[in-house]
Amino acid sequence: DESELVDGYSAAEIFSNSECQGITFDDLIVLPDSIDFGVGEVELNTKVTRNYSLNYPLCSTPMDTVTESEMAICMALNGGIGFIHSNCTEEDQIAMVEKVKSYENGFIMQP
Repeated sequence: DESELVDGYSAAEIFSNSECQGITFDDLIVLPDSIDFGVGEVELNTKVTRNYSLNYPLCSTPMDTVTESEMAICMALNGGIGFIHSNCTEEDQIAMVEKVKSYENGFIMQP
């Protein structure tokens, strides 16, 4: 019952907001309670772009200490996506993307 909320917002208010908001894990406090749906009804698919979606929202951040070609390859192998960072030259970015795209069946085709 939303009338029992002391402060903050209900999950319905947070996730039904049509405005683009940046909510991080630290912004949420989840209180245990019963649910009225089965786990089979949970949908995890997420739109990354207008024409591209992931069935599991697994992605790595575009930070130079996090995502370069190796991380992007690992993310792709696990059904996710890695966003290549932009803290390098355009040529380096292109090289990283080419390395990811040339990765096939566990082998780097053009090392």
